[in-house]
Parts: sequence; structure tokens; C-alpha cells
Amino acid sequence: MFKETLQRIEISKKRVEQGLLNCIPSPFERYSEYWPGIEKSKYIGISASPKVGKTQITDFMFMYHPISYILENDTNIDLEILYFSLEMSKQQKALQAMSHFLFTKKGIPISPKNLRSVRSAVNDDVIKELKTMEPFFDKFFNKITFNDYTRNRYGIWLDIFNYAKNNGEIIYTEKEFDGKKQQIITDYKPYKPDKITIIIVDHVSLLTPQNGETLHDTIGKFSSQDLIRARNLFGFTPVLVQQQSASQESLENRKADALMPSIAGLADNKLTARDWDIGFGLFNPFRHNTTNFKGYDITKFKDRFRSLEILVNREDGGNELCPLYFRGESSYFEELPLPGTEQIKNFNI
Repeated sequence: MFKETLQRIEISKKRVEQGLLNCIPSPFERYSEYWPGIEKSKYIGISASPKVGKTQITDFMFMYHPISYILENDTNIDLEILYFSLEMSKQQKALQAMSHFLFTKKGIPISPKNLRSVRSAVNDDVIKELKTMEPFFDKFFNKITFNDYTRNRYGIWLDIFNYAKNNGEIIYTEKEFDGKKQQIITDYKPYKPDKITIIIVDHVSLLTPQNGETLHDTIGKFSSQDLIRARNLFGFTPVLVQQQSASQESLENRKADALMPSIAGLADNKLTARDWDIGFGLFNPFRHNTTNFKGYDITKFKDRFRSLEILVNREDGGNELCPLYFRGESSYFEELPLPGTEQIKNFNI
């Protein structure tokens, strides 16, 4: 154990000295002091109350930014995403991605709804710009496998296992249990050691229980058995989206000034947080008529302000906040300057 761990430390050190990466850097520069970025074998949780933007922050941090980084930089790291979308269809996810990159790459702010021409026909110039972006989107979607039909933990685990089998060598050892010999997975050797595989599940409360289980039991086993195995056996990076319970925004919590996301507020099963390496909570103070939040003028930002907080961190504590500018129609987040500075006073909303 000592020699293997020391070897990993030395290898990681040499990689950095050679200009190689051990993680995909965080999109938030100051916040990278607390969360450097996406690593292999890390289990991540994301939580927020309904309609605050938990799916959008998940997609920004773990899909849009990392894929863009890989495609735009000469890096040793490769990336692939298995996205289990229990709430939206893959067509909806594609529309959200197009809306995001139209804004970030072309400066065109347009929502997925307007791309669908719900109220009026989308402008021809937008269609033309999208067509020029086809090479980028071909590369972008090639990094993702969307699954919008599997809703039970057994089916999701089967997809994860088959992916592992197709992308590496699973090593078994024969062991005896109760007089019966069984094949046990003892090691995994990926064909591409520098590839990070992210598994996004959005959101876990929409899993379908089976075999008479409660939703609480299903979520617990999915987290502590399936996603932990994906991390520990295969070195994958699970990202679990979990809603906050309705009681988190109750009158009692309002009176106690306890409206921000918390581990105690996780819906349907609070024990998932025990499995996370790091967990994030997203908060919208404007939703609660807050005028000032940690020095930020919410009357100026209104619904375009979000606070990202580390709720739990297995290595470095927690409760660090990251103030964010948010454009919901484009699923776009940007780290805000510090309060009281000239940069924040002149920030263009």
C-alpha cells in the first residue's frame, strides 16, 4: 500500500513538472483554491432547491466547460461523459447546449424556448450561425453519451459496467464464499489511462424503485453501491444531482435564516452525502427577497446572482462560497469580482 501510494504521488509530481495535467481546471479561478477541478475517481454531489439552476450549474461545470477545455487546449487528458438524464430528453439537452455556446462563442443570448420558435420564428441569422458551428458541435456531442430512457439503478449500473468493459480490462480473482467460488473484480486497467470518465445522473429522486424497495432505499443503494463501485473499481467520476427538500424553504427555515442548501436538506435520502468526495449547493438569494448577500447588491443583480457553496469536502473542510453571475437562458455562469471592488461596481449585467 505504501509503495503503490508513493509511486502515485511521484507520478503525479512528474506529470506536473512535464507540463501535463492531473485534472481539468475549475472554470472559477479564485474558487480553484478550494476545488482545483475535475479529477479521476472523485464522487461529486450537486444540490439546490427546485428551479434554482442545479441542472444548469451541473452542465456548466461538468459538461460545457470541461469539453470546451479539452477541445480548445493541447492537453494530455481526454474526456468522455455518460449522461443519465432522468428529467429531460436528449433533444432538450442538445437545445440547452446550443443556447449556451451561441452565447459564449457568438455573443448571441437566446433561450432554448426561443430556439424552438415557440412564440415567434427564430431569426435566420441565428440558424446561419448555428450551421457554422456544426464542426464544433460534432466534436462536442462525440464526447457525450446521453441516456434519457433508463430510469432504474440496475439499468444504469449495467450501462456503466458495459462502458468499463469496452474501455478497459476488468481483472477478476476467484474467491470462495460459503463454499461457492465466485469471480470478484480486483483491478481495472483502462485502455486510455489519461481519460476522465464523468457519469452525470440528473436527478436522483427520479429513479424508479424496483423489487418493492422505497425510493429512499433505491437512492441509498445507487449511491453507496453503484456509484461508489464506479469510482473505486473503475476510476470514474460520478456527479449526482440531488434536489433539496421542500421543507428547506419553509417558513421555519426562513425565520431561522437557514434557507441555503444543506446536507440536512437533501431530498429523499440524506445519506448520499456520506459517499461524496465533495458536494456543492447552489443558492438564489433574490428568490427570498434578500437585498444584500455577503456584500453583493442583490437589488442590482436580481435573478442573475447565484452563490455556490461547498457543503462537504472529504479533504479540505467546506462552507466556502463562490459568488456567480448567472444567465439562465444560456446556462452560463461566471465568477464575480469580490464585493466592494471597482470591478464589481462596474460589472456589466
